[in-house]
Amino acid sequence: MFKEDYQPQAIEPKPTLEKNPAGLPKGTGSRKALEILRMTGESLTGPELARRILISMDRETTDKAVDMLAKTIHSSFSRQRRPVVEYDRNTWPGKWRLLPL
Repeated sequence: MFKEDYQPQAIEPKPTLEKNPAGLPKGTGSRKALEILRMTGESLTGPELARRILISMDRETTDKAVDMLAKTIHSSFSRQRRPVVEYDRNTWPGKWRLLPL
């Protein structure tokens, strides 16, 4: 299977995705983010949304959990086929807000 002089221990391990540190089921972050945007009526950054979601679900707001959830929210919102939110780049950092109906 290998050449005689090949060293199998030299094979790099396959990179895998880390488990979500927030421990939320799939899809929960985006749904909760939309709920928060509807309830508050404010424009919020990804990390602000993530922190509010974790607090509302009684989860720890570690930096790693907030960062990973914020990236998930940004990715989900950016890929919407019929967007209900938009990313406002007029401020730094950019903020998510609901589109008018």
